[in-house]
Amino acid sequence: MPLVARWHATEQLIPPVQAALNLKNVQLELLRSYLASPEYHWQAARTPALIGGPWVDIEPAKSAIVEQFLTATERDHKDRLAFARDIEALDRLLRDHAKGGGLIGLYGKVPASLRGYVELAYDASHQPLARYCEPLLYRSPYYDASLQSIALRLIESDHRAAQFTTPFLESEDALHLPLRFCDDAVDELFALKTQGGRFAETCERLDLSGRERDKLRTLVMTDGPSPYRRPDIAGVRIRYFGHACVLFETKDVSVLIDPVVSYDYPGGPPRFTHRDLPDRIDFAAITHFHKDHLNFETLLPLRCRIQNVIVPKNGGGSVQDPSFRLALKAIGFDDVIELDRLEALPLPGGELVALPFLGEHADLDIQSKSAYLIRLAGHAILCAADSANIEPMLYRHLHRDIGDIDILFMGMECVGAPLSTTYGGILLRPLARGFDQERRTTGSDYAGALGIIEELNPKHVYVYAMGLEPWLGHVLPIDSNRDALGVTESDRLVKACRQRGIVADRPFCAMELVLSPQRKGH
Repeated sequence: MPLVARWHATEQLIPPVQAALNLKNVQLELLRSYLASPEYHWQAARTPALIGGPWVDIEPAKSAIVEQFLTATERDHKDRLAFARDIEALDRLLRDHAKGGGLIGLYGKVPASLRGYVELAYDASHQPLARYCEPLLYRSPYYDASLQSIALRLIESDHRAAQFTTPFLESEDALHLPLRFCDDAVDELFALKTQGGRFAETCERLDLSGRERDKLRTLVMTDGPSPYRRPDIAGVRIRYFGHACVLFETKDVSVLIDPVVSYDYPGGPPRFTHRDLPDRIDFAAITHFHKDHLNFETLLPLRCRIQNVIVPKNGGGSVQDPSFRLALKAIGFDDVIELDRLEALPLPGGELVALPFLGEHADLDIQSKSAYLIRLAGHAILCAADSANIEPMLYRHLHRDIGDIDILFMGMECVGAPLSTTYGGILLRPLARGFDQERRTTGSDYAGALGIIEELNPKHVYVYAMGLEPWLGHVLPIDSNRDALGVTESDRLVKACRQRGIVADRPFCAMELVLSPQRKGH
């Protein structure tokens, strides 16, 4: 578990502006709410109808430890909290004084902690905005890599407590290492998950001895590695790893989309795990920066294998849409490629094209999202992530540019979370509850998904990214009764596709396809 200041690392806890706002508006508020009623939080976290809510999942008997943690956080993070308050103060300053006139006079009123890190501007409708110089902020005191650490614990079942609302407190069964994410030792550590032979050297590098060394031995593989078998085929092998994670392999290249991967342990439904990934992953592409598509707990252990990370291009510098190229580089991913919409990256024997998708971000101005069209062995496969068919003409325009596709992977999360659930920590002003409920991170329903299919003419359709795999409960707390609409709608879609002669399914946990080479025109 990668941690930032004892909280599970997320896409919003790496960029300095967003991390400070979440500390003030989410983490401290969660702790205070818990301490006001520990028993309520404990019970709510175990109530199916309430899963996914803002509950600190720590037994009431440990409330004194939580209180000590809150006190220490308020004491040790005064500068980051002041930084967050200043970001909010700057927003109020612009709201009150930037009415269309010149902004130069306002620079002297910018809070001291932000001076030199922010540019004030208007958009074309004369609405004021602050754009932060993120490269400088990563070199400032507001990005403190010493807050990062790695906690290791043996996973013996699919059930885990909700991850992102509960801090990590010391545990007898966990090994907690004060490692910065960018440290090369992180790669050595996680290489032990699948490779043996360097246990002693890694312990020496991490300065582990005695009990810590013994604990690490129980958590990693210390015998020889099982050889990975690359596909000996002329075409392309497609492996579905669960949720939105799909691996494409030919004899020349491997491409992994949204690398959220399960773990090895006895029991549970069969699934592909880290052991089923190639030793070298040429490209890992991330469609968008939600926790179920960019998950540091599974991404960081793969850094020692990944050669290049592909991310959607954005302008960077806005509170709601920071640069994730900078964030990934800050935590040790050296080769990060940004792709703009409709920009293609050549692959051995094909290409990867970033395509726009709408929706799923609660109407926030977020450009960091791409569907990916993978062309390999003469086939065209689209991983459409959580595309919502808000504007059908988009897919008509895309079809004119890319033509028919062979395989479509698409999500159908029909009732997403309210805006505040995902982005509440970074919102700079309150939003009426009605609007918050209306603005959701929602994908396509049956009608919307069918509309995309009618425009793109796929031969195969696979509904994915539904959060149904059992090992995702701590990331996507989905209840089968409360959240049944997506399953119902996707069942309708699969049936409608089959009636039209389209191969369709909703894969669960694991699936493998092998496609023979296809000549142009076939």
